[in-house]
Amino acid sequence: INLFSPASGPVDAVVTLAGKGFTGTTAVAFNGVAASSFIVDSDVQLRATVPAGTSTGKISVSNAAGTGSSSTDFTVIFPPAITSFSPSTGPVATIVTLLGSGFIGTTSVTFNATPASSFTVDSDSQLRATVPPAATAGTITVTNAAGTAFTATNFIPDNLPPSVTVISPNGGETLFFGSPHTITWVASDNLALSSSDVFISFDGGVIFNPVPGCTALPASTQNCTWIPVGPATTRGLILVTARDAAGNIASDASNNAFTILSSSAGNGIWISSAEIAALPMSGAAWNNLKAEADLPA
Repeated sequence: INLFSPASGPVDAVVTLAGKGFTGTTAVAFNGVAASSFIVDSDVQLRATVPAGTSTGKISVSNAAGTGSSSTDFTVIFPPAITSFSPSTGPVATIVTLLGSGFIGTTSVTFNATPASSFTVDSDSQLRATVPPAATAGTITVTNAAGTAFTATNFIPDNLPPSVTVISPNGGETLFFGSPHTITWVASDNLALSSSDVFISFDGGVIFNPVPGCTALPASTQNCTWIPVGPATTRGLILVTARDAAGNIASDASNNAFTILSSSAGNGIWISSAEIAALPMSGAAWNNLKAEADLPA
């Protein structure tokens, strides 16, 4: 056997072999399994049908004078099967990993009949496919020369971000060091929320830092107890970020700034900005007022 074509194929594929001494052939086998049938076209060519039950390996041809084998393997392509895939939802360009069997020789992958933007066969049991722009909710298919496999459940494309609105503090509130405050918000998604994170800014939104104990909150949680600590500020803002199951993200911040003050000592008093402006900036009167008043920094 000098060569054969094609180099791979499913059960029942017809493989053409070229060589010599084919006249009088008594048997053709694929990796030791007898061909379903064969036809000798001439002394230098025969055609054989890939049998069920065979596997990747050499092709052999036998006659009364002996047996000749191919120098390379014929690769048997089996129908694909999909056992699982992840993630189950995601936006366009999400890479979906499929697990199963028979992925060698894959010729196409589709998302509800729309061809994947690209796919990579990692092994016979794993491939990765990219969600195309026109994908709609439906099954994923994998096709090779032996057949087509369908996922048992649908992949759901999701390009819509969640909706999130900060409720409190949303501007104008005055909070005190050490006094618990419940941060609240409302979040929803067209499919499913995944988690929420809460951040605090003391400088009007230039820098936001995570609120301790209020990150990676489950979808069902839309409030969080926070105990304010320093620094005191009149430019406090809360930012809530919501993530959905597809990885889309949306955020909302307090509409206006709120104030954070240190706890009042004793019977503190409040004074207006006009009263402050009317006071001398030094001297006994100013010092006495500072001692009694709880002024923001």
